[in-house]
Amino acid sequence: MRKGKTWGNRIANIEVPLPNLEDDDLTKPLQFIKKAHKIIKRKRNGLFGLYLMDGLLKVVRTFGGLQAAARTFERKWKNCSFAITNMIGPTEQVSFANHPVNGFYFVPTGIDLSLVVSVLSYMENLRLGFVIENGFIDHQRLIACVEKAFQLIYEAAT
Repeated sequence: MRKGKTWGNRIANIEVPLPNLEDDDLTKPLQFIKKAHKIIKRKRNGLFGLYLMDGLLKVVRTFGGLQAAARTFERKWKNCSFAITNMIGPTEQVSFANHPVNGFYFVPTGIDLSLVVSVLSYMENLRLGFVIENGFIDHQRLIACVEKAFQLIYEAAT
């Protein structure tokens, strides 16, 4: 993991509007995913979105330290109520005090958001973690919708 040049505390932020479900046909879930992927790819490859924010955070981190960079990033999230985070985890099993770890989740804390969805890959398995503000949404219904969406995507892909 340490061989790559991207090792360390790297933070990026891309503001992406979610595609409107009313405009799309839900019987074609792969088309919806492709549309969302196209939006994310366009935003990720855009000059302003990632490169300038990364440069700004590097300058702030260099002169103000990690706390200043965290405050800058936190200010950017003030107007958001929903976030999706992702982290690439290890592909091989991790052990702690010679005990194998079957799985773990990554969920950022201390962020004042109503809903945070965290995506982590561990041993080539995808894990989702949800942090939901109390009373914001019916969590049982959210879980059922996510499971239904994954089932529709799986059926469409196979």
